[in-house]
Amino acid sequence: LSKGKGSARGEAASRAQVARYLGQAIDLQTHGKGKQAAKELQSAIKIGLDHPAAHYNLGVLLKELGELDDAKKHLMASVGHPELALGANLALGRLARMQNDQVEAARYLLQALRLADTLSVDKSQSSQLNQFYDTILASQNEGDSAALARIVESTLNFLSGPEWLHRLRQ
Repeated sequence: LSKGKGSARGEAASRAQVARYLGQAIDLQTHGKGKQAAKELQSAIKIGLDHPAAHYNLGVLLKELGELDDAKKHLMASVGHPELALGANLALGRLARMQNDQVEAARYLLQALRLADTLSVDKSQSSQLNQFYDTILASQNEGDSAALARIVESTLNFLSGPEWLHRLRQ
């Protein structure tokens, strides 16, 4: 994390200072001090840290603090990273739900479900699975608000809790 992506800003930033901010953020977050942890992560990013995991973590913290627009910006910066995409889409879906945007919530949550499903199928089936999700995502705007709300709630229930991976495999 402290190396970032190697952007010009990141190269100019003091690695020791980035490490200090990250260390403080981790310590504060583990002690339940999300607001202060978010400030430390924001400082690290401001001086040049540009890593999807930092943006993801900051996005989740900001979402919990109710700073939804900033949370979305940071979660979007992590959504393209393969190891973070499932969590980022899930968090973005929850965030959109908090903002009563059922269409966007359904879109992000179905994308999260697609990513989760790819974990449970053989590589040979992934093309078929992607076509299935493309069809669902393309038709979701045609649904009424009650149908979208059901998609959002059922997807959140399915992908939440300690048993979500077990349910997915079944």
